[in-house]
Amino acid sequence: MIQDKLSKSSENLNPIYFTMTIKEKSLYLEGVLHYSDDLLMLEVDPFTKESQSLQSSFHNLSKQAISRLQSIPYDSDFMTLTETAAEEVQKITGFGRVMIYQFDSDGHGEVVAEVKDAHLDPYKGLRYP
Repeated sequence: MIQDKLSKSSENLNPIYFTMTIKEKSLYLEGVLHYSDDLLMLEVDPFTKESQSLQSSFHNLSKQAISRLQSIPYDSDFMTLTETAAEEVQKITGFGRVMIYQFDSDGHGEVVAEVKDAHLDPYKGLRYP
């Protein structure tokens, strides 16, 4: 099964779900393949069948976010990149507000991008501290 996954594009590679039987007990596992230097690594974690749907949903949202960010043209402005990133983080997390800060050399930050629920006051443009 893993060899089949390796022959496909890396975009559709992860996660890998499989079952392993030890002492007549079935374990449901989720694996993620990635390279570390020249070695192919497989990280495995247990999961319940019920959680597979939630994990797949999170993984799909993450893939969509990465794809959308990678599709932004290189000559796009900083605002386009930060607004898109904030939108995608909100889709993944469901948070009512997502802000992106830009920090200066003194460590002071300004909210340069924000996605928020309609009832919240805007913080974009505010500086901290």
